[in-house]
Amino acid sequence: MGYTLPDKLVPDISEGKVFCNWLRKERNIDPSTFPTYTHEYGDGRKIPNVKLYPNELLPDFREHFNNEWLLQRAEQYFSKKDIKAIPYLQKKWYFNYQKLRNVK
Repeated sequence: MGYTLPDKLVPDISEGKVFCNWLRKERNIDPSTFPTYTHEYGDGRKIPNVKLYPNELLPDFREHFNNEWLLQRAEQYFSKKDIKAIPYLQKKWYFNYQKLRNVK
């Protein structure tokens, strides 16, 4: 869609925190029991204690990211971190809205 996420931004941490709360509330799963690891980005940055989610939660994560975080939290996140992302989020919301309208 034309937007490149700056290297300094890590919205996956924001989504991870929200997703963990969602797992507790909606799935009665305690993410504190998940193993952790130190994630290393290509530029050498390291983030310790990153949750290692079970593969069977991938569909839940994708659903949550696209329909919860992007639609309800991304604007607040990017308005503080990189305002240039907002027009691209609006395109995403528009496409999601059109897709929902065409579902019968």
